[in-house]
Order: sequence, then C-alpha cells, then structure tokens
Amino acid sequence: RALREAFLRQSDSGAMLLPRIRPIGDLDEDEVSPAGLAESGELLPALAPLHRRFLLARLILRLEPDGRTDQAMRLAEELGTLLDQAGSERLDLADLDKLAPERHAAHWQNVLNFLKILVEHWPDILAKNAALDIAVWRNAVLDNLAEAWREDPPGNPVIAAGSTGSLPATADLLAVIARLPE
Repeated sequence: RALREAFLRQSDSGAMLLPRIRPIGDLDEDEVSPAGLAESGELLPALAPLHRRFLLARLILRLEPDGRTDQAMRLAEELGTLLDQAGSERLDLADLDKLAPERHAAHWQNVLNFLKILVEHWPDILAKNAALDIAVWRNAVLDNLAEAWREDPPGNPVIAAGSTGSLPATADLLAVIARLPE
C-alpha cells in the first residue's frame, strides 16, 4: 500500500496506471488468487494465527490437565512462533529429539518432551482442520509461483524490490526472477 501511495504522490495528476505490486514475504490468503501471486486453489488454506493459538492451548491443556489456561495460551503462542520459524526455514521438527542428547540436564529432556506436541499431535490437528501452518502455506505459494515462472515466464517485466531473500522460499523465488527474460 505504501509503495502504491508513493507512486501516486509522484504523479502530477494524482492518477496513474500502477504496476501490479505483490508482497512476497508476509502474504495474506486474500491477496493470493489466480490473478495474484499464484494459483492457490490446490493448497489447503492457512490456519489463522489466533485459531492456531487456541488449538495449541487446548492441546496443551489436554496433555497437562493441571495446567492453567493463561499459561497454556502463552505456551501456545511460543509454540506458534517456533512453528513459524521452523516452517519459514523449511525445517523438519521430527528431529527435535536430536537437539539435546539424553546425557544433558533433565530440564532439556522435559523441554524436548513438551515439544513432542509439535511432532506427535500437531500434524493430526492440522489434518483435522484441513489447513496448513501459515509459514508452510506461504512457502507453498512462493514455490508454486517460482515453478510456474520457470515453466512459463511472464512476458512483462518483473522487479523484485525490498527483499533480502533471507528465507529459503523467498531466495528461491528471487533466483527465478533474476533469470527471467524481463
């Protein structure tokens, strides 16, 4: 929106035909459509962050019935952050148990046991909700776009601006854009 407004401020008449401007980092499902970034019809929808937080809190309370709701909500938020970071970096959480060998302090083992929630229970909850975590969904959208442009490059100029490519899916898309004829 800010870039759109900057273009309009530079226009003498206050009106102009704007280029198509699409974010490649923080995507919203409503911004992604066949006319937007990529065909997303085959993707499961992204699970809303608040919905995810409540689902994780409910799971925490089910596994630790003596827990308090406020603590479960805070833990759920942190688990959500971990899911986002791991998803953004395309990391597989199945190997969490290898983070700290058994010889380390018992509290590390307690943490790893708690994090098994994400490995043993979370995938089933996502499947029951027919949804993806937002980072996994974003990666899939960017991967689909990169693949589509590899197979059929757009005929108009594509300019990627303001991204460092610090996330693997974004870096892959930027590499494709760099090789486009326009």
